[in-house]
Amino acid sequence: MTNDIEIITKEKEIVSSLTNEHFETIEFVDIGWTSRVYLINNGELVFKFARNNKVVEEYKNEVRVYKFLEKKSFEVKLPVVKFEDANLRYFGYEGIVGQTLDKYIDNLSEKEKIIIGKSLSGFLKILHESNLENINVFDISHEEKEFFEKFSISEEFLKTSLKPEIFSAIEFFLENKIKNEFEKLKSNIKLCHGDLGLWNIILNKNQIGIIDFGDVGYYDSSIDFSGIGDLYMYNSLVKHYECDESMLKKINIRKIIIPILEIPYYLEQDNKKELQKNLSQINNLFSSNN
Repeated sequence: MTNDIEIITKEKEIVSSLTNEHFETIEFVDIGWTSRVYLINNGELVFKFARNNKVVEEYKNEVRVYKFLEKKSFEVKLPVVKFEDANLRYFGYEGIVGQTLDKYIDNLSEKEKIIIGKSLSGFLKILHESNLENINVFDISHEEKEFFEKFSISEEFLKTSLKPEIFSAIEFFLENKIKNEFEKLKSNIKLCHGDLGLWNIILNKNQIGIIDFGDVGYYDSSIDFSGIGDLYMYNSLVKHYECDESMLKKINIRKIIIPILEIPYYLEQDNKKELQKNLSQINNLFSSNN
């Protein structure tokens, strides 16, 4: 059976042959469930190789999304596809060099955060009013199902890691806020990024970039606001987007559930640091909601 080192070596050779870059300068970044990722010059070029056949189908959508968005006029910078395997086992794109905001947010001033929030609102207004055919549609009921599936995966871990009253508060929240309140709020299905958070926003001097469009689809548009964890940036975003009361309620529900939804990923990665961080967030959120 081919081992990981052999796979990575072979994929680096493919990247090298396509770009004329030296093998040693191609950086392997093992960052996801679905892809093996390779960077050139800190992300000037990015290559993604599928870990399985299901991911190949996701790549078809992702590449189509990038090509669709390339025709739009955005203030923010987006990836531009430069290389494609005939069967889309991999593709390469012109990336965005810089720091993701989850690692750089503490270095920004309030004014800078407000400006970024305004830029994000401009991006989302254009994206949400765009129409892309033959792309997945995820209505509220589909998302609810995913919420409960992820909770079931992490249920035993949460039960043994949290105080009983906190775990009970989570169960009550899921049953009452998700099943009863979330689905009653006005639905607003739009073309969305689907995973827009500080981890997928890059800052390079005064240039904002947005990456990882693998989850693009039609969702309730509140999904694109809940990952903006910084208060100044978030307030600027919802103000300039002109979110209504229904939207704000849905965003707040999503914000509370995000740390729970992330638990299965960190369990799979055995990332104890992030698990503890999420447990701390969950404790704070559900202590204050009791």
